[in-house]
Amino acid sequence: MPGENVMLAAACLQHALRGARESAHWSILPTPAAQDASGNAHLADAIAGLDPAVLASTVYLWNVERNIRLFGGA
Repeated sequence: MPGENVMLAAACLQHALRGARESAHWSILPTPAAQDASGNAHLADAIAGLDPAVLASTVYLWNVERNIRLFGGA
């Protein structure tokens, strides 16, 4: 359902990084706008298009299966 991807943990991590000494070494890229409506292949292409050096994802009960499929699991 659109709008269900409220990324509270991601927001908390982003806030914590801003106050950390390590923040000079990291850039936080935006999450692709299509995350709610896109299929896995389109979302994976959108993420790859951002060309991230490191990828972090918050995992909840409702998105764990999608994360596994997107990021190289089963």
